[in-house]
Parts: sequence; C-alpha cells; structure tokens
Amino acid sequence: MTKPSPYLIALVLVCVACGGGGSSVTEPGLLYYNNTNVVGSSLIHRIPKDGGAVVDVPGTVAQFESSMDQIYDIYSSDSSGNIVKIINGVGTSLTSSTHDFRPCVDPGGDAIAFVSSRDGNNEIYTMSGTGSGQTNVSNSSANDSFPAISLDGTKVVFTSNRDGNDEVYMVNFNGLNLTRLTNNAADDITPAFSPDGTHIIFESNRGGTYQIYQMDLTGANVTQLTTDATDKFHGSFDVDGLGIYYYTSNGIRQVWRCNADGSNPVQLTNGTTDSDKLATWVY
Repeated sequence: MTKPSPYLIALVLVCVACGGGGSSVTEPGLLYYNNTNVVGSSLIHRIPKDGGAVVDVPGTVAQFESSMDQIYDIYSSDSSGNIVKIINGVGTSLTSSTHDFRPCVDPGGDAIAFVSSRDGNNEIYTMSGTGSGQTNVSNSSANDSFPAISLDGTKVVFTSNRDGNDEVYMVNFNGLNLTRLTNNAADDITPAFSPDGTHIIFESNRGGTYQIYQMDLTGANVTQLTTDATDKFHGSFDVDGLGIYYYTSNGIRQVWRCNADGSNPVQLTNGTTDSDKLATWVY
C-alpha cells in the first residue's frame, strides 16, 4: 500500500458539539471525512452508528486527511505543520517543529501520539496533553506512521517498514519495550487497539487483498476477520468493542461497519465520489 504523504494529514477529533463550537458530544455518532464539499478541504460529518442521515459537524474543516482513533477533542495539524488542540473554535499549538501530523489521543486527553518528520523521516512521538515531554518512541531511519494509542494511554501501536516491508510494532508510551508484533512478507498496516486493550486489529494483504485481522498484544493468535474481495483500510472499534468501522477502497470509497468477528458487513455511506474514509466511533 502506498502511504499518504505527510501533507495528507490533519484533523483528529473526538468530542465535538453537534450544534457548533464546543467540546462535548450531544449525541454519539460515527465521524468520517468527506473531501468533496469544498475544493481543497475536507469536512467532518457524523452518521448514526448503523447508518442513516449524514449530519455536518460545524467548525471541522480540515485541509487534509486525518487519522481518527480514540479521540475526544479536536486535534489538527495546522498549515504550519504543528499539532493544535481546538476548543470552542480557539486553537492552542502543542508543538512547534512544523513537521508534525496525525495526532491520536487517549480518552482523558492526557497522552498523545503523533507522527513527526522533524528528524528527517517519519517517526512516532508521544507527548502529554499539554504538549510537554515530546519523545521519539520509534527511533528508526525507516518510515514509521499510523500511530494508535491504547485507551489507558500506556501503549502505542504503529506501522513501520524498518524490516523491509510494513509491519505492526508496539511500544510503551515512554518509549520502552519496542516490540515487533507481525512478521509476514505481506504488508501489515494501520493497527488499532480494542477498547478493552486485549487485542489489536490491523489490515494486511497477506491473502491478496487488504483484509482486517486480529491478534493478541503479543502478536500471537492472528485471526482473519473479513474475507470478501474488497480492500479494507483503517479499522477502528466502536465504544463497546462489538463493531468495527473501516473504509473500502475498490472503486468509490465508502464507510462500512461489521461485527467484531467480521460478520454482517453493512455499508454506511453512499457517496458518489471517492471521498468517505477514516471512520471512528465517538465515545
């Protein structure tokens, strides 16, 4: 899979008020990007858990794509390439390197993982919710991207090609205990934790198409969850761990939901252009 460039990244979000700028969710819903409403930008929309009418989320215009995992406030990578937290329409910059993007935050807003190319290549960094303690936790000359943080804020999973192809790695939030979880000739990408912290889902083309797989935190007991012929990307659990959201990329991109075991896939969006992707459940 060709990775998005650092320029394709931006808003990560989570507690957004339905009626305007705010930091609470009036009604939990599924959030995803639609990049066709405004040329050169992306608008966030919300859709009910099982599909239905799409609702705009005011004040959430972003220039680029987003990584949307387990997030509770609006975080973005601004035009200068810094991580910004936005509350009530006011942004506070948390970084100042001009090369930071794709933030992912724990539910309490205390632990943030993000990608930075400040060292000359993409690395995974962590920091506190106020921007302090910025730490390179991936430390590789290869490309490290797509971080997802555990709900307790203690671990980060990410994709790295340091061993010749894309594999899933896990590291403690403080940078200790870096562990390779997958070891396959195919590409293993975009991991995410289950809400209870016991499993990790990821996408792999080891069977020819990109499907959703699940494994233990040790990388053991790998199980293929989805089996049809459509490529699937960026799987993300809902709050109760009973469902997985993902987007398909064969033809027009659409957002789908399936049960946690991969059964009963349901298409949630019906866009007419290649625009709907990166869905996440708002807790």
